[in-house]
Amino acid sequence: MASICVIVPTYNYGAFIGEALASIQAQTHPPQQILVIDDGSSDGTAEIVAGMQIPNLQYVHQANAGVSAARNHALALTNADYVTFLDADDRWRPTMLQQQLQLLQEVPEAVFSFTNFVRFEHDTGAFLSDQFAYYPELERLPTLLLSCDHGHLIQTDAFNALIGFGEIPAYTQVMMFNTRRIQGLRFDESLRVCEDTEFVLRAALRGQAVYTDLALAEIRRHGKNATTTYSMMALDKLNALQRLEHSIHTPQHMRAYKDRMVKAHLDAAIACTRHSQRLRGMRLYMQALGVPGSSMRKVKGAMRLMQSSLTHSP
Repeated sequence: MASICVIVPTYNYGAFIGEALASIQAQTHPPQQILVIDDGSSDGTAEIVAGMQIPNLQYVHQANAGVSAARNHALALTNADYVTFLDADDRWRPTMLQQQLQLLQEVPEAVFSFTNFVRFEHDTGAFLSDQFAYYPELERLPTLLLSCDHGHLIQTDAFNALIGFGEIPAYTQVMMFNTRRIQGLRFDESLRVCEDTEFVLRAALRGQAVYTDLALAEIRRHGKNATTTYSMMALDKLNALQRLEHSIHTPQHMRAYKDRMVKAHLDAAIACTRHSQRLRGMRLYMQALGVPGSSMRKVKGAMRLMQSSLTHSP
C-alpha cells in the first residue's frame, strides 16, 4: 500500500492549526505520517498539537528559520512514497489525499498532482470563487482526460506549460509529489516569498503533471497571510524565477524560461512605476529588452509601462 506523508510547517499559527490537523484526520485515505514542523512558535502551538493526540503525528520544534527550512527539515525525515504539504492556516476537504493519490497512481510517471481550491474569509467564513476561475490558460492546455474524477494529464511539457502562466495555478498545499521523482529537491531557503513557485517549477523539469478540477482544499484569508505584507510581489516573483536558470539544461526549457523572464521583468517594472520608483522601473524595462524572448510581449510591455506611468504620474 502506498504511503503518504503530510508536512505541516507552522509559525505562531496556534489559532488555526487545530482546524488544519482535524482536516487531515478526516481524510478518507489517512496518511501514514504527519510531520508538524514548528518553526520557533511562541504561541502554545506545541500544547495544542499534543492535546489533539493524533496517531502517526510527529511534532518537531526548530529555531525560527523560515517556511522553506521547515519544509526541508520534514523532507529529510520522511521516506513515504508520496509527500504533501498543508499550511497550518488552511484545511483540506475529506477526499483530498484519496483523489490526489488516484491521479498519481493512474499516471506513475507524473512528478506531481494538483487540485483546484477555494479561498474563504477567516472573519466571516464566506467562500470566494475557486482558484481555476482565474486561470483560463488551463482550459487551453492540451490534456488527456483520466479515469479518476475530473482528472487531467497535461500532455505538453509540464515545465513549459506552467511557466507560461502569469502565476502557477497550484500552491504547495494543494499538491502531492511522487517522492522518488523529487529525490534531492529542496526549497530555496534564501527565498522568503515565492519559494513554492521556484520549487514547483524545478519539480516540473523532472516529468509530467496531472490535476483535477475539483476544489479539494480551503485556503484561509486573514491578516497574517505571508503575501499580505508585500505590495510589490512582482519583484519577488522575478527574484524567484531568476533562481531557476541554473537548473535548466535543455534548449526548449530555456526558450520558455527566457520568454517568461521578459514578462517577469516587465511586471516588476510596472510595479515599481506604480510605487513611484520610476528609475528602477525603467532599469527593469531595459533589462527586459535584453532578454531573448517575444518581441510582441516587449512591445505590449512598453505600452503597459507607458500607461502605468501616465496613470500614476504625480
